[in-house]
Amino acid sequence: MKSILLQERMALAISAALAFLANLLSLVPYYAVYRVAILVNDGRLSHAALWTFITLAFAAILGRATLSAASTSLSHRAAYRALHDLRLVLIERLDGVSLGFFAKRSTAELKKIISEDVEQVEEVLAHAVPDIVSAIAVPLTAGLFLAFFDWRLALAALAMFPLIVGLYPLSLVMARNEVAGYFAGSVALRAAVVEFLRGMKVIRSFVGGQGAFRRLDEAISGMADATYRMSVAAALPSALMMAALRANVLVVLPTGGLLYLSGGIDLPTLILFLLLGLGVNASVYKLLYTAGSFAMRMQTAGANIRSILDAEQMEVQGSGVEIPTRHDIAFDNVSFAYGENGRGVRGADFRVDAGELVAIVGPSGSGKTTLAYLAGRFWDVDRGAVAVGGVDIRRIDRQSLSAMTSFILQDAYLLNDTIAGNIRAGRPEASDAEVEEAARRALVLDFALELERGLDTPVGEGGRLLSGGQRQRVAIARAILRAAPVVIMDEATSALDPDSEAEVLAALRELSKGRTVIAIAHRVDTIRHADRILFMREGEIVASGRHETLLKESPDYARLYEQYAAADGWSLAKGCAAGSPEIAAEAEQKPFEDTAQPALDIPEEGGTLRTALALAGPMRRELFGRALPLLVLEALMMGAPVIAVLMLMLDVISGELTQQRIWLYAAVVLGLFTLQVLCNLVANRSLWKVQTGVVAALQRRLSDHLAHIPLGQLTRRDTGALETLLTQHTTELNYVTPAMQLVRSLVAPVISLILMALLDWRMALAIVATVPVFMLVVAWSDRVAVGVWQRMVLAREELSARIMDYLQSIPTFRSLGLEGRVSAPLRESLAGHRDISLSTVTRVAPTVGLGQAVLEAGFCVLLGVGGTLAISGRIDSAVLLVFMVIGLFFYGPLGDAFELTFYRRQQERAFARIREILAMERLSEPHAVGKPHDTGIEFERVSFSYDRALPALRLASFVLPAGGLYAWWGHRGRESPRC
Repeated sequence: MKSILLQERMALAISAALAFLANLLSLVPYYAVYRVAILVNDGRLSHAALWTFITLAFAAILGRATLSAASTSLSHRAAYRALHDLRLVLIERLDGVSLGFFAKRSTAELKKIISEDVEQVEEVLAHAVPDIVSAIAVPLTAGLFLAFFDWRLALAALAMFPLIVGLYPLSLVMARNEVAGYFAGSVALRAAVVEFLRGMKVIRSFVGGQGAFRRLDEAISGMADATYRMSVAAALPSALMMAALRANVLVVLPTGGLLYLSGGIDLPTLILFLLLGLGVNASVYKLLYTAGSFAMRMQTAGANIRSILDAEQMEVQGSGVEIPTRHDIAFDNVSFAYGENGRGVRGADFRVDAGELVAIVGPSGSGKTTLAYLAGRFWDVDRGAVAVGGVDIRRIDRQSLSAMTSFILQDAYLLNDTIAGNIRAGRPEASDAEVEEAARRALVLDFALELERGLDTPVGEGGRLLSGGQRQRVAIARAILRAAPVVIMDEATSALDPDSEAEVLAALRELSKGRTVIAIAHRVDTIRHADRILFMREGEIVASGRHETLLKESPDYARLYEQYAAADGWSLAKGCAAGSPEIAAEAEQKPFEDTAQPALDIPEEGGTLRTALALAGPMRRELFGRALPLLVLEALMMGAPVIAVLMLMLDVISGELTQQRIWLYAAVVLGLFTLQVLCNLVANRSLWKVQTGVVAALQRRLSDHLAHIPLGQLTRRDTGALETLLTQHTTELNYVTPAMQLVRSLVAPVISLILMALLDWRMALAIVATVPVFMLVVAWSDRVAVGVWQRMVLAREELSARIMDYLQSIPTFRSLGLEGRVSAPLRESLAGHRDISLSTVTRVAPTVGLGQAVLEAGFCVLLGVGGTLAISGRIDSAVLLVFMVIGLFFYGPLGDAFELTFYRRQQERAFARIREILAMERLSEPHAVGKPHDTGIEFERVSFSYDRALPALRLASFVLPAGGLYAWWGHRGRESPRC
């Protein structure tokens, strides 16, 4: 991972340099106010001097916006390239690990690493470089600048820096214990969601009721609790830190005021000191937030990423690669176990000659499939050796070994492609005619020709739009097309009906001619004509020979064959049922009975705010009754430092400054800071209570809805996309950060504007002169972002689905040697995601820079209007000073409008996905619940079709009286399963 990041070091270094220069320019407006204030106080301000400082401030604002946009663009572009390369490396590493690695890690966990954990790296790279450099540049530059005037002033301005730096590590320490629980809860939730979605057919068929949803419900509750605990664990040091960022005024006020009263500094130096003292820590929060975020995120995400990067690879062993010229297989005293005490095989010693068909049979769990997987080097043996053509397979590169081997596995997994595309995966260069011939020989055409699009019919994720038997036939067609010299079949006909089994066996016999074949079977009759049969028990080969020989010489084999023969003719006889069972008392079945909130009323359409409030449900009382009022009060307290500095400066200008007033101002500020900490602490807890409660309720609501829609609609959607909806899109309903930013960006500017209008309406108009233009730029930027945002959303969902598809298909396609080919769609999605991300930054970053420049240009308008009025004597110098100082801090909160539009787009995306799912029609519920009189079943003129296409069931009418035994029989593809 380090090497990937180093590849972008030049871009990141340039980004850092640009960020440093941009933040140097941010100090220029402070200098302009300082110089204008001195000239006004001395009565020497002229139009020429005024326009000089206006031009200087405007050039600095424009330069800062340009450099900041360029820095952000460079860091984001470097981050997106690094993410793409890191994900490619992770895929390559997964291609080279043994299947045992996947047995220990769930699909949901691996998907989280490739998707979300890698995304943490992007956030750190994209924001850490400019934010950290900015945070260091401003205090360092301001401190050095003040040191030229007075070293005591420099120390006072930076006095709170050690406290702030100390508080953030404390917050990390307090949250550390909860971070592990949070990530564990995230993995558990994802695993439960994937299990819930994949097992929906079983859940509906057999489980039902609350039990089927208990694990998911517990995972949702666990994630909500873990999120709340982690978020509020460090609430106190975080609140103290927010106050400490502005608390240097507690040192700046007394130090500057007392030095001025004692004659240690003059008025110009005091004004400069007070102004820089207010702004010196503004960027420190970004340093602490980014650095702390980096440490916290990378501690867990980095460990997860390294677990894949450091995973042992199945490399070619020995001095060099060898390619066998024969295709016989030899097991030389092979032993292998799953884990330290797991079952496997012991002392397997046999040979399969080229062109020989050897079958392996035995009870379940005896090690048959393990032997097959060892032959394909899905795992490396613990002892002994497996050789092909006399060459240890550990000395054959994977591509060569896979090229000579075809696997037909018991659980056939198909790519999310067409039927033809899955068959062609066996030999991508095959012609359409060859694909069709393989489909014909494997009886795929029998069902494909009944489909509207034939072989071009999509099979869905994992092939779930096909039946188990249909998937198996596609897998067999793929192996037929592949035509490798070694064939390994693991229950190749396990999912076929008797009607097609004989024909497929004939096709497999044709496939096996002249090839080395190992066949794993439970149904002994399918391999009775094998050249040799190996009988296994408890991981050992206990007998070997032809079928007739084993019947005579192996009692265990004879017993197994007798059991198969007895089961082969099984039947249910009339009267085996003991009559109609008693109907149990009806019980209310609610998937999630322990929900914290009632069903949510989600409007079908409406604005972001309306939908968010509707989703809040009963939590609206908590939001409006406690959280928002406290946030407003906190925002008011945040203005205390600016007001205190203004009061002291006005006292200095009027000659009324005393020690008593200095300490009074400091005491008032300290009291307001204390109140700010309390408000922040309680509001933060309240907001996270709302956040976790709403998200958990929504996750339950969506899960309940998915459990009640027609199964066909559910199976046609990617598990990855649905998992992303339940675990990621729902958490994008952010009630914490947007609420805080919205209040802080509105309260202080609005109140400041009202007070300024009362003081001088002309100056009030001047300070907001560029705000309307800024809002137009924000709207334009939002339109630009929306255009690329939709593409970004689709790219992310496509990537999520492809990651899931890739992880689930690894065992099947490794058996075909198609790791690189099966990951090709994922690689394409990665490239598409990278390109769209780069396009987004390229188009959006300039609009943000322009908006910031337009907004802060209002300060130049303010300076021009105020200076002109002061020169003409139409405004008091004290009033001008008030407006200039407020102007330095007025625009910062308004700049958060860009981030608020980002959150709005994010929320709208989540709302759109949620509405899309909730718009899916649920299976109808009875208006009145009735108790059945008995267990009889009646169909009355029932018709049904999939997706309102060709009829799948036509006017079925029949009555099945209670207590009887009934059977459906018919050719494959007929109506009996649908009934």
